This record gives sequence, C-alpha cells and structure tokens, in this order.
Amino acid sequence: EAVNVDGTRHVSQLIPNARFIHISTAYVCGLKDGPIAEASCDNAGPFGNNYEKTKARGEMILHQIRPDAIIIRPSIIVGEAATGLIRSFDTIYRAFKFIAEGKVRSIFVSNSATLNFVPIDHVVAGICDVVRRIDTAPRFMHLAARKAVPVSRFLALIGNIPGLSSPSFLAENELKNPSIASRLIQPYLVYFRRCPEFETIALETFSGRAAPVMDDAALMQQFQFCITAGFIRIRTMETASTDIRIVVG
Repeated sequence: EAVNVDGTRHVSQLIPNARFIHISTAYVCGLKDGPIAEASCDNAGPFGNNYEKTKARGEMILHQIRPDAIIIRPSIIVGEAATGLIRSFDTIYRAFKFIAEGKVRSIFVSNSATLNFVPIDHVVAGICDVVRRIDTAPRFMHLAARKAVPVSRFLALIGNIPGLSSPSFLAENELKNPSIASRLIQPYLVYFRRCPEFETIALETFSGRAAPVMDDAALMQQFQFCITAGFIRIRTMETASTDIRIVVG
C-alpha cells in the first residue's frame, strides 16, 4: 500500500509537467478469467492478493491525477528468452523452487488454469518502444506472451527434468491441512487456479513488436538457467531423504 498506492500518488504529484509511464501488472484484472482487454481495470476486484489490489488502486489514483499517463502491464516476468538469465529469483520463482525440489508434493490446480510468462527482454524492449514514441503511445498496454501456458503442462515439464519433481494434483475436496502451507508459496497459489487471456494487440500495433511465444523449449531454457545458477537444486538419493513434505491448497 505504501509503495503501490501512496508512492504512486506522491510521484505523480512531484513534477507537474512530466509525462508518466507507469509499470503495473497484467494481473490487475484480479480473478477474472477469459479475455482481458488493454483498457482501464476494475479496481473493485475481487483480487487474488494485496499486490494486485494495490496495483489496481495505484492505476486509478494515477489516472485521476495524470489522465494522460501510460499504463504498462507485464504478466509474470521470467528470464531472457534466449538464455533464461535474470538478476534475482524472487516472487513466483520461489514457489517453483519448492515444487521442483519436491518440497511441495501435492497442489490444487484448476483444470483450466494457465500461467502467462513473459521474458524480461520483451518487457524492457516494449518499455523502450514507448519511451521513444511516448506522444503516440497507447494509454494501456499488456506486455505478455501471445498465449498462456496451461499449469498442468508447465508442472509436467518440471518433472521431465531428471532430479526434479512434479506435484500430484488434488481436487478441491481433497485438500487437507491447508494451514500448514508454506507462507512463502501461499500468496502465489491463486495463479494456479485461473485462466485470464491477456490481449497483446497494443504493442504490436504501436511498434510492430509481436508478443513472444512461450513454448516447451522456451520454458526448458528458463528451468535450465535456474539449475545452472544453483537456484533450483537437482535432487539426489542423499538429498531426497531430507526433503519435507508439504501439502498446500
């Protein structure tokens, strides 16, 4: 709240004549499924977590103060497309680490759930396109993959890598002891239960830069960098015996 709402308000009031490019998130759509237009968001929600809620409120406040502000909304940012390189492994990467290393063995996943991953170099390039031609840039823009990845396919790919694990999928009525879920992974579980389809027309129409395709090869590149960098630990017979079993919902 202090950063995403109050911070946005303070910065937008700081320089009266500045043009603003605001980096938000595609998930200001909240819990909506299906097509998500590149347009004003509904800040009434409902939202999956407080991050989404405060980013939506920040957008609303910014456009009250700066009606001409440009809102750029990345989806789930991952490493560079060609190499998987990323500076730090934070946010949803932590959930993937627990899953891949077998510390989360069972998880409730909606049958239709998807994850929209976007390489960081596409996000940077899209922002630079807007900076270069800010006077003609669209007011709202998703920086997302052309098509989201089904959660079931994503988790299965992890299990295809020797030494890594895929969780078993639970039905909602099979959830047991959700209170023991790790605090680290709990905020991200909502992304495993919804299927927004982010429109990505604005950037391509504006600058000709097409939304990237996150196929299996692209996803495997991301996994490989996490392993090479030592973030995700390949399990051996010795380490497997020390893992903790956590069932999350």
